[in-house]
Amino acid sequence: MKKVKILKSLAGLAFSYGAGEMIELPSEQADKWVKAGLAVYIKSNRLEKAVNESFEKRKGR
Repeated sequence: MKKVKILKSLAGLAFSYGAGEMIELPSEQADKWVKAGLAVYIKSNRLEKAVNESFEKRKGR
């Protein structure tokens, strides 16, 4: 399994992904979608901060 970020919205009979979604795909499918320009690989150890910047600024009052 590989983690990818979807670049263009796409759907099939059993799936639907919007642009910007980060998902795991079987390696073969991920390779095909990346080669076709539909997705890019992402690192699995990447952490994202889920806090609004304006909240962080207000917190410092």
